[in-house]
Formats: sequence, structure tokens, C-alpha cells
Amino acid sequence: MDCRDFKPAGGIAAAAVVPAGAAACGTPAQVAAAARPLPLIDDMSFYEERTDASSGIALIEHRLSLVIPREYAATLLEGDTAALWSACGTAAVVDTVSGERLTVGCSERFGAQQPLRLVAVDFTTGDSPRTVPAATLLFTSFDTSPAARSRTPAAH
Repeated sequence: MDCRDFKPAGGIAAAAVVPAGAAACGTPAQVAAAARPLPLIDDMSFYEERTDASSGIALIEHRLSLVIPREYAATLLEGDTAALWSACGTAAVVDTVSGERLTVGCSERFGAQQPLRLVAVDFTTGDSPRTVPAATLLFTSFDTSPAARSRTPAAH
């Protein structure tokens, strides 16, 4: 097995989120065209899928945690953005370090009915002078399918 098959810690290379109030679904290419990149703080963001099949039907929880500079987050979340992402949801494109592109919050089966929703925002000043003040945005959605996967395009 090639070591590139494993997701390294801090495995998100880039992430882009569809702006609040914009159409957040369609094909993976349409989601990617609508999404806007966020400046991630290195090795702190993650994406995971948790599957619960205890009821006989697989329920997948999609969890996307994006850690961005605090001041950028404050500007990004001005106005109704946080409320719209919480109430109406959004979709995101995540490029992993291992070269995979994931489209999250828009599924083949449910379309835009199960979008990513902003469920928490955590601002921190950091615990040392060398730590960048950050904001963690936690998005979740529930679905019966994993995120759509493709290879990351050579040029971002």
C-alpha cells in the first residue's frame, strides 16, 4: 500500500465554502465554481465522516471544522452570514493533502436538502505569543452517502 493512501494529520490542503445566501448545490463542478476559498491556518482544520448503522440504515454525519484567522472570520461573519449558514446551510469543497477533492453538503440522493450547517463558532486569542488568533467554524450535515470524491485538479 502506498503511503499516499493515508490521510495525514491536518489533512486539509484547501477549503472553499459557498457564500451565505448563494445556491449551494448542483454538480460537484457547480459547487466548486460557487465556493469561495478560505484562508486556513496550517494543520488545524479537518473533515470526517462518521457512520452510524445501528438502526439498519447507514446515517453519515459529515463534520467540517475550518480554522481561519480570527480577524478574517470576524469580517466574514458580519451581517447575516452566520445566521444564514446555520439556518439555510451551505456546501463546501475540500482538497486533501493526499490529493482528493471532496464535495460536502450537497448529495446525489438529497441534493440541497441536507446541506452543511454552521453549528459552532469558536474565537480564540491563542495560548502563546506565537499562536495566530483563530476562529474555528464547525459545519455538520447528515446524509446516507459519503461526500462526492474526485482527484484534486493540478492547478487550484
